[in-house]
Amino acid sequence: MSEDTGAVSKKRAGPENPLKSLIARLEEERHALTRQLRGRKEKFSLSVALGKQGLMHVRRVSSQISL
Repeated sequence: MSEDTGAVSKKRAGPENPLKSLIARLEEERHALTRQLRGRKEKFSLSVALGKQGLMHVRRVSSQISL
């Protein structure tokens, strides 16, 4: 059986725009963290910042404690 190599899947080809891919992944992470923290009684807000090397820092701003 021969494999059709004419069409390349998007998964194998990679994202069209790496910045859009990064932003989408950060949004997914933010939503996941929000769902995890929703059950807590204390008020919180999430601050997401990108460092020079693309690292994500999530911090509870109300208490200034890094998660």
